[in-house]
Amino acid sequence: MRRGVSAVGDERPSRLEASVAGRALGYLKRKGPVDAVRAARSRIRDRRGAASLQREGQRVEWGQDVRGIARLVIRGPGLVVVGDRCVFRDGPRTILHTLSPDAVIRLGPGCSLVGTAITAATGVSVGAGALLGQAYISDTDFHSIQRNRRDPTVPGLSAPIELGANVWVATGANIYKGVTVGDHSVIGAQAVVRQSVPPDVVVIGNPQQIVGHLDPDIEPYWP
Repeated sequence: MRRGVSAVGDERPSRLEASVAGRALGYLKRKGPVDAVRAARSRIRDRRGAASLQREGQRVEWGQDVRGIARLVIRGPGLVVVGDRCVFRDGPRTILHTLSPDAVIRLGPGCSLVGTAITAATGVSVGAGALLGQAYISDTDFHSIQRNRRDPTVPGLSAPIELGANVWVATGANIYKGVTVGDHSVIGAQAVVRQSVPPDVVVIGNPQQIVGHLDPDIEPYWP
């Protein structure tokens, strides 16, 4: 008898499918059949994606209720920490790439990413509730910027990047090594950020410039 098939020929659900089916029934009562089916399929994809990354030997620490794992690519020998309630949204895949065993990419709880590319030779930390679009974030030059840049024995400079809580990084923005972005600040589309940014400001352009300040009386919404 084939494993997973009963004596009467009915296929038994896997543990994964049974678990997801239970969640889907609860969702069905709240949202309706179409949304329930979509939610069930999404959870199956996410769990299989997480299991696949673990089988490939990736060093990943998952928080609770992480969604959209099927739209996430993790590469490299370092550690990736994904906080509770992080979401990888529909659209281009997010790529998290560590370049050394000591490198760490850390996403705080409630982050939302779509098509973001993060490369870390040392470390990139993203605060709680951050909203990241199709931006490029890298803490390293990869190689020397001097005339000897083709010499493989000469390393590039690296310095950690820290994005604060509730930061928004818009499409096409670039954030480079050693930068800290303060809580709640906005990095506008196509901005090139090479220097640290204070909290509660709006930054655009290349070279970067502060063009606005956020209202401190407005309370953030924490997902």
